[in-house]
Amino acid sequence: VIYGGRDIGIVGVGPIVKRLLLQEDLPVIIQSDEGASHGTFARVYGEAKLAGAKQINFSTKQ
Repeated sequence: VIYGGRDIGIVGVGPIVKRLLLQEDLPVIIQSDEGASHGTFARVYGEAKLAGAKQINFSTKQ
């Protein structure tokens, strides 16, 4: 999982989403590489939801 050019791993998703939601209630956009597994995508989505994201959008990178 990459955020801001850094590899944050799945465990880094929740803290970043929480921190950003404190600043402004924006949607979370998950941009997935077409080779990413469904399991990884589901885990990232779940972490964002647990962190309080109310709106999550998806984008596929080809």
